[in-house]
Amino acid sequence: MQEKKPTVFPRYAVVPVLLALTINLFAFYGTRPISADWVHYDISIWLDELIPFTPAFISIYVLAYVQWIVGLVLIALEGREFCYRYCTAYALSLAISAVIFLAFPTAIDRPQAVGDGLWNDLTRLIFAADTPNNLFPSIHCLFSWLCFRSALSMKRRRNWYAPISLVFTLLVFASVVFVKQHFVLDIIGGVAVAELGLLLVQKTGIWRLMEKVQPRWARE
Repeated sequence: MQEKKPTVFPRYAVVPVLLALTINLFAFYGTRPISADWVHYDISIWLDELIPFTPAFISIYVLAYVQWIVGLVLIALEGREFCYRYCTAYALSLAISAVIFLAFPTAIDRPQAVGDGLWNDLTRLIFAADTPNNLFPSIHCLFSWLCFRSALSMKRRRNWYAPISLVFTLLVFASVVFVKQHFVLDIIGGVAVAELGLLLVQKTGIWRLMEKVQPRWARE
């Protein structure tokens, strides 16, 4: 019998989503105090020098958070197993990213957003809140790519959601280099680590552990 699709955010998705987000916070913020005094590497290539600093792209950079929220909700609504698979892939990808952040710390020398205007003001705000390290792989690109990859596997929303997700994911890729938050190689790293997380989920079946950590109230 086919699993009935939930119409509201399901209880079974609460723990997987929170677990993935917790690992995200550790990977991005928890590793920074550890590696703060370590040597950080610049992995820019010739292409990075050709990309102009364009503060208007900060709009896409910030809107990526909306894409992630929508992506997580749709992943949860697609079904229990689907949710477990993609939340596990995200958690694994972030755990791998945390290891890379510690094994190979990277940093970027960002330009200053000079002048008035919404985009310059918003860029300065983001720069103040987000230190220019933990770059490779790009978490922005990793998560947006996983949103797109999940969209390709959705049965009910794929026809309209996947093309939209692809276009926005490519815009996110552009935004991280046009606002000089990342290098080009960080984009490639984000996609590669996301794909590695998906591969590990597919080959090992580790996503089944999500069911074992579920509290009783989440076992619908």
